[in-house]
Amino acid sequence: MKATDGRVSLAMDYGATDYGGDVHLTLESDDGAPANANSPPRAGGSRRARTMTMGVTGRGARRRLALDAGGAPLELDRGGRYRGWTVACAVGCAFIAGVALALALVASTGAGGDLRHLLAAPRDGVGSFRSSSSSSSSSAAAASVRTPLPGLALAEPRPQPAGGIVEDDGGPTVTVGFESSGDFYWLPMVRLLEAALPGVKIILADPTYDWSAVNLEDLTSSSRHDGRLGGDGSRTSDGSHPETVRDLRVVATSDPTVEPDVVVEGPDIFQAGRDEGSRCAWGDKPWVQTTAEPSMFFNAWEWCRHERDPVMRLETGLAHYNQDLVYDAKKTTYVWSPYAMTHAWLMRDHLADRLRAFKDNPPDLRRHMVGWASGNCQDHRAQIFRALQRASNRGWRTGRVDELGRDGAVHALGACEHNVRWSSADEYPPRGTKPWELYKDYRWVLALENSAEPGYVTEKLVNAMASGAVPVYYGDSRAARKVFKRGTFVDVLEIWRLKGHVPGDPEVPGSPPTEADWDVIADYVVTIDRDPDLYAKFFAHSNALNEEPESEVYEDAVKFEIGVDYPNEPFPQIDRPVLEQIGPDAGATREAVWRLRDLFREKIDERDAWELRRANGSKAAKH
Repeated sequence: MKATDGRVSLAMDYGATDYGGDVHLTLESDDGAPANANSPPRAGGSRRARTMTMGVTGRGARRRLALDAGGAPLELDRGGRYRGWTVACAVGCAFIAGVALALALVASTGAGGDLRHLLAAPRDGVGSFRSSSSSSSSSAAAASVRTPLPGLALAEPRPQPAGGIVEDDGGPTVTVGFESSGDFYWLPMVRLLEAALPGVKIILADPTYDWSAVNLEDLTSSSRHDGRLGGDGSRTSDGSHPETVRDLRVVATSDPTVEPDVVVEGPDIFQAGRDEGSRCAWGDKPWVQTTAEPSMFFNAWEWCRHERDPVMRLETGLAHYNQDLVYDAKKTTYVWSPYAMTHAWLMRDHLADRLRAFKDNPPDLRRHMVGWASGNCQDHRAQIFRALQRASNRGWRTGRVDELGRDGAVHALGACEHNVRWSSADEYPPRGTKPWELYKDYRWVLALENSAEPGYVTEKLVNAMASGAVPVYYGDSRAARKVFKRGTFVDVLEIWRLKGHVPGDPEVPGSPPTEADWDVIADYVVTIDRDPDLYAKFFAHSNALNEEPESEVYEDAVKFEIGVDYPNEPFPQIDRPVLEQIGPDAGATREAVWRLRDLFREKIDERDAWELRRANGSKAAKH
């Protein structure tokens, strides 16, 4: 109901489960904000909504009454006494509605009807539901009934598997169980299994990971890229001809009871989401050792006990490559899979065609010069940030705005070197803010790795590139040039080399960069920022991704050879058929595919038998 002055409204919603029905009453404030304690106040208004939920069941009746008055909650004691006639009216309405619903349930049951069918009728839009047998008058009444908004969940809902139920279509499957968070290496595992076991459904099982954040429906067979078949024109990894390319089938589940065929395990610091009783429960399974952190994390942490050596090591860096004391190369394949690759796949729409993605927000016309957000404060990050502030003051002069409305501001949005609020309501950017939203006002973005460790390329460079701005990157630039095209980002190490500048204290070999070293980089950035033509050169390639990393050429002074310095090209490459990434010259990825194929050879036999049964069934149906 709604008062005549439009300042107060009352809405009801019915929900039904196998355990009974609920009645939701929602009072709206005068600004129309929903009565949801989890929703932020609407701009220009106050959140004075009160919500109330009453459970009505036939067996073991439960009642839950709660009112929220915006600030301090109002509590209802067991005697039902409340202060305030307004709240008393609301409680009275709830009681009457509950009794009416209970009587309707009894009447419907006695008449042989099914009230739950009515309550579960298809919902029309956001604020109504329909019944197929309803009259025009009842439809009008139903249209005024509001459904609960997110956060107003039914009391004690029937539990459902977090990741949904994996449907069994009778075909062969291979299940990947993640001992640690699955967000790091699910994509390379899918691509390797796609190549090793084509046509076998892949199930990703991790009870700690929100698989809804990954659009698995977008993960089609990489062998169908641009309508082309991958490979060298001979045969695929399973011995069949390329013409028999099979569809990729990938599903995910958060069901903790799923038994894996192979386990992916990272350092124990990434196992925090698991219950103690469910950790290290798969020691008898084949396993893959992983990490998305620098080399210091590889062997400094405890790993689960396993009956065998790992099948492979999926690593984001190269610090332990070809180190016999770390792994046995006869039993374990070392695959270089920078964390940047998975992140790049998730943000590929903002990387593969930057001119189109940012046509409505051209980077060269953005208001501020440098943006940076980090909560991991380290000396080298603070030094380059401060160097950019000094260089901006010299090149732009504080407070100056050019004819395009641009300035030389250098902003730290995160906790490190923090100097600007995200908004009037938030000190820092909300967690999960996309990079193209986070840095939409900046022409340059700092992308600074924890260290310039060999092969270590993470999401930092990907986030900066996906923002549309020009990244200023500090890390292993040799590896970074395998992920993104040369000239699409400021390569700190290369700038020093081209200028003949040797960073660090000259009296202490191997020492970290000094303040003067970072001044060289900062002056370089400001000089380009003041010259539109120089800045535009960073966008000579609309697709920033390096589509053929094996063709990257290095100067004699920058050694980076496959089989010597790194085992394979960065895997998996975005929008490139997987068969092209496991060819005769692919290195470790080809070896890893064959290890997986030998491990699950029976899956291929199951697939062939399943496909034969389906083919025979189709022929029989035609006749």
